[in-house]
Amino acid sequence: MTVIPIKIPQLGEGLQEARLVEFLKQPGDRVERDECIFVMETDKAISEIEATDAGTLVEWTVDPDSVVPIGSEVGRLDVGDAAVVAGGGDSHGSQAAAKPAGASRAGAVAAAPMKSKSVPRPDVRIPPRTRKYLKDHGLLEVAGEIPTSGTKLMPADVDRYLAAGGTAAVASMVPAPTVTNKKPRLATSADFVEAEVPSAQQTLIYRMARGVQVVLPAVLETEIEWGKIAAARAQVKASGGGPTGFGMFLWCVTQAMRRNPMLRSSMSADSKVLRTYNHVNLGVAVSLDGDELKTAVVREADILNQAGFFWRLSNSIAEAREGKDQIDASTTVSVSNIGVAGMRSGIPLVVTPAVATIAIGEVRAVPVPTEESYVFKKVATLTMSFDHRLLNGVGAANFLNDVRETAANFALEP
Repeated sequence: MTVIPIKIPQLGEGLQEARLVEFLKQPGDRVERDECIFVMETDKAISEIEATDAGTLVEWTVDPDSVVPIGSEVGRLDVGDAAVVAGGGDSHGSQAAAKPAGASRAGAVAAAPMKSKSVPRPDVRIPPRTRKYLKDHGLLEVAGEIPTSGTKLMPADVDRYLAAGGTAAVASMVPAPTVTNKKPRLATSADFVEAEVPSAQQTLIYRMARGVQVVLPAVLETEIEWGKIAAARAQVKASGGGPTGFGMFLWCVTQAMRRNPMLRSSMSADSKVLRTYNHVNLGVAVSLDGDELKTAVVREADILNQAGFFWRLSNSIAEAREGKDQIDASTTVSVSNIGVAGMRSGIPLVVTPAVATIAIGEVRAVPVPTEESYVFKKVATLTMSFDHRLLNGVGAANFLNDVRETAANFALEP
């Protein structure tokens, strides 16, 4: 076993430290070369850091939100026999390993960022340590108003600002009436309650933000006939149980994905590589108490018969309700049942690397005119947001038409 350190890379001149924003891999996870493994923040940018070696993550040696010097070790990676430690020393050392001819590069795991998000104040830098200090004091929103003694905003500048009566509420306070010079009352800790955002929600926010940066979104909407699904649901319900109508609809989505390979695909962030998966790994949004969201995944759903599909769906949803989020890069389509919340339609968000997200609304009866009167049929609104980099309008429409036809002709297997 050869273990090498994972270090904070030097991504620009003059950088002294960085804040660990998020770890994208957990101890025991397999890491591939060029795979993003953590997110860090400097006074210049927020960056995703890629691994320069493949291996298994042993441990993270610092905590999230820590501020550490550039070049510091933050974790360790077991690269197996792919590397030899320089000079035959301790494999836990921070020196890069020697690289035999033709072998993969070993040493500190770091790389250039995939995407960067510029921080404010182009004229004055905010080091990560100061940014954390601002966050702790609730002053991030007014960072641009704090005077500095140099080219960087330092904690000492923040202290002087606070000593002079500065407050985080400056940005949101109501202007004082013009008839008086009395300062408006500023918000204090007695006026609000603060709580840390749960880590699972932070991860979801990060995924959604990445989707906004990469995906070219488009939306299509259609109505699907629910009559055959409703009849099948009534049949199994009378027999003492069976799959729900939503579960039957997910079966229809799976069959359409099996016939439409682009819905089993994803595209790299630079739009240069298209990956198509051999099987359907269907994502299902599961809502928990406290508006928490987890994703159940029905793996290899396309090769299951109906009984196997409904059984695996039930187990996956049960695991999600216990707090296990199952989504990964192979989950190219996710489905959300907003009808259970009384919603008729909604525009879902595509979370990269998925190609599409589907929202199914509540089932309702609509009148259909006949020659002499009206008949009522059950329908549901189906809305799909998709990544226009992978799918054009006709391709997306063809897939939805496939789903619609499959639902309209749904039948339980004997």
